[in-house]
Amino acid sequence: MAMIGSGAAACTAAFAISPAGMVAPHFQVVGGSASGHAYVQVTNDGKERKVALASRLNDSAVVIRRDPSGFDRGVFDVWAQQFASFAKSYYPEENKLLALDGAKVHLSAFGLLVLAWAKVHFIAEPSKLSHVIQALDNKSAYGSFQPAIRRQVCSRFGKCVGLGCSFTVLELMDCIKKAADHAFSPSDLPAAFANVGMWPLDPKKVYSEEVNKGAGRTAKDVDLQLLADRAVPAMRKDLKQPTIIQGTLSTAGRPVNLTAPDVISALEKLEEHKRVKAAAEEQGRREKVARVAAPKATKAKRDAALKAARFEKAWRVVCADAVEDPRHRLSRAKPSPRKRKLQMAAARQRARPGVASD
Repeated sequence: MAMIGSGAAACTAAFAISPAGMVAPHFQVVGGSASGHAYVQVTNDGKERKVALASRLNDSAVVIRRDPSGFDRGVFDVWAQQFASFAKSYYPEENKLLALDGAKVHLSAFGLLVLAWAKVHFIAEPSKLSHVIQALDNKSAYGSFQPAIRRQVCSRFGKCVGLGCSFTVLELMDCIKKAADHAFSPSDLPAAFANVGMWPLDPKKVYSEEVNKGAGRTAKDVDLQLLADRAVPAMRKDLKQPTIIQGTLSTAGRPVNLTAPDVISALEKLEEHKRVKAAAEEQGRREKVARVAAPKATKAKRDAALKAARFEKAWRVVCADAVEDPRHRLSRAKPSPRKRKLQMAAARQRARPGVASD
């Protein structure tokens, strides 16, 4: 969401829903320069207190602050821990299925291991096909959240204008909570999953027009139920096989079970390769800096030596000038014995009668 008013912040909201009517604890990422769990300072009756943003959402909600206010792999790891804890609290020993898109921020080995330990099978949907396979953007589920949040924000913003106060991030959290309660009603979620054939599984709910989009030849007489029955055994095996293209896990045209051991192992190898590559690049950068710095150090040393030599030469001249004048004054005040002898001889010569002096 865009920034609204002087006290509001951009926000990314992540929701997980189930056909049983359960909604996972809300997870929000709020824009802000200070990383970590988000809270705001509130002043009431001249007293300041801290209010956690998660307190405005449902139970066990998490709100973290990050700039920009979006997901990265670190944020996904936090979300995975929250979701794994939620899933284990309801079904400790049963296998759970989680369907998400194959965004690159989800390819974190740590977060996927956390989900695997909680017996959560994370199916990454094929790229550009999530609107067909997981068509929950209809008005029964996620599709109703956006209109609801717009209504809530407009209503709350109007009240803030009337009261002469700012629309703050606390108001934004309240709007998200009300919109989510409206969009993800426990009584409506089972019908939302059933309408798109996601649970119970019903391939007939998938429209052939959607499947044929972009195809050179359209097939209108495909029995999707028969196709699903025959393809499931092969697809189950194929789900667990990673496909690496250009150094990253690919979900193009096929779903992938990201919590499968082979997939996690491949992701760990990719991350290790990236770490080794980054370390090699850093070492190369340091060596380049050292190579560039070595001539500079040599030149600086040579320049320092030349400067010292010039200083020494100038100092010798100054010292010579400073010593020469006192030496002459000293020689005049206290001549040497030989000079005194010569001076006395010259004085006697000048004192003789008839001797003229110049």
